[in-house]
Amino acid sequence: MKNKLLQISIIAFLFLAYTLVRPEAQGLLPGLDPAKRSDPPFLEAGAAWADSVIETLSLDERIAQMIMVYGYSNMGPAHEKAVLKQVRRQKVGGILFFQGEPLEQARLTNLYQETAEIPLLVAIDGENGLGMRLQETISYPATMILGGITDNSLIYRLGLDMGAQFKRMGVHMNLAPVADINNNPGNPVIG
Repeated sequence: MKNKLLQISIIAFLFLAYTLVRPEAQGLLPGLDPAKRSDPPFLEAGAAWADSVIETLSLDERIAQMIMVYGYSNMGPAHEKAVLKQVRRQKVGGILFFQGEPLEQARLTNLYQETAEIPLLVAIDGENGLGMRLQETISYPATMILGGITDNSLIYRLGLDMGAQFKRMGVHMNLAPVADINNNPGNPVIG
């Protein structure tokens, strides 16, 4: 009974938070107001290219394009060879990088992209920047701390900086921020 009540409370809270909380348009930086944004023209050309490539793939290859394999830049030649095999033979659609060293990850990203027939989607789980996964790179404050900042322009600039760093590393997608539910105060990872 207690567990069911907790679940209902969480769902109700998320519903209310989603429907009642709206950003003030005047408080947003230029370009952030979704009502005033439009897609850049190159997206249409990219969609046409992607559609033309997908049309040439078998069913197995289409399924493989929806799969990302994990990659580490600190696990040595055997791991590198295994990932190359998946990129070459299974024609996976992407790679999700975890721990390692930045120069080695950049080298591996380039190697995997050169090997792939179709460009790979490169991702990282970097909630607080590259430093969450890569040695000797910048780690930003945890998102729970950032949530307390009332100046949206600071958060925006942090996002721009993180994005520029990911771009330099060849990363297309950061799997963050996330909505972790902290039900264990002893777990410092969440938040």
